[in-house]
Amino acid sequence: WDFLPVFFRRIIKKISSKFINFGVLGRRVAKAFYYADLNEDERLLGYFYWMDPALVKDLFVKEVADKINVNIMSPLKNSLNDISTKNKTERMLHIERMHFLADHNLAYTDKMSMAHGVEVRVPFLDVELAEVASRINSKFKQKHKEGKWILKKVAEKYLPKNIIYRSKTGFGAPLRTWLSNDLKECVDYYLSEEKLLERGLFNPESVTQLILDDRKGKGDFSYTIFALLYLEIWFETFIDNEDPQQVEIKITK
Repeated sequence: WDFLPVFFRRIIKKISSKFINFGVLGRRVAKAFYYADLNEDERLLGYFYWMDPALVKDLFVKEVADKINVNIMSPLKNSLNDISTKNKTERMLHIERMHFLADHNLAYTDKMSMAHGVEVRVPFLDVELAEVASRINSKFKQKHKEGKWILKKVAEKYLPKNIIYRSKTGFGAPLRTWLSNDLKECVDYYLSEEKLLERGLFNPESVTQLILDDRKGKGDFSYTIFALLYLEIWFETFIDNEDPQQVEIKITK
C-alpha cells in the first residue's frame, strides 16, 4: 500500500466506506480500508480499533475530553517496537498474542466459563507449543487466502477436509439486531439526553448523533453504543445505589 500515493489511498478509503451496509463482508471491507491513507504500522494497529480514537474522544464532555490522549493505542505501538521483524504477518500476530488475545478473548472466555463453574483449557497456548509455532516461517501460517495453513495440513491426517476447511464461525452475539430491536428502548432510556447530562461524562449531542448515524446506516457503531449503554447501567447499579441487587434494568417499557 505504501507505494500508492496518499490521495489515491484516500479515494479507496472513501469508496470502501460505502460498503458498510452490505452485511458482514461489507463491514469487513469498510474496516479493512478505513485506515488506507495511513502508514503501514498505523494501518496494522487500526485493525484492532472498535472505533476511530478521535471519534471516541468527541463523545466525552469537553472537561473530560481535554484530559484524554487521543493516542490511546500507544501500548500497542510500544509492542510493535519490541519486535524486530518487519514481516507484516508476524507483527500482527505479536499484537494479537500480547494484547487482543490476553485482554479480550481469553478474558471473557474465562469470566463466562467460571461464572458457570466450567474449567476451560486452551491447549494451543501451551508454552512449548507456542514457542515452536513462533519459529515457523509465516509463509506456512498464511498461504494465499488460507489461514492456519500448516495446522490444517497436519489436521488432514486426522480429520475430513470438509471439517478442516469449512468457513470460520465465531461466537459473536447478534449485537446489531439487539440494538435495533430488543434493546432499542433500553438504549433510548439509558443514553437519553437527561441521563447523559445527569452523569456528566458524555456529550449528549455527540452520543445522540452516534446512535442516529448507526440506525441510519451511516456507520457501524454498535460496539461503541453497547459499551456506552452498559457503562451507564454499571454506574447506576454500583455507584448510584447502595444495594445493587435492587436495581431493575429497564429493557422494555
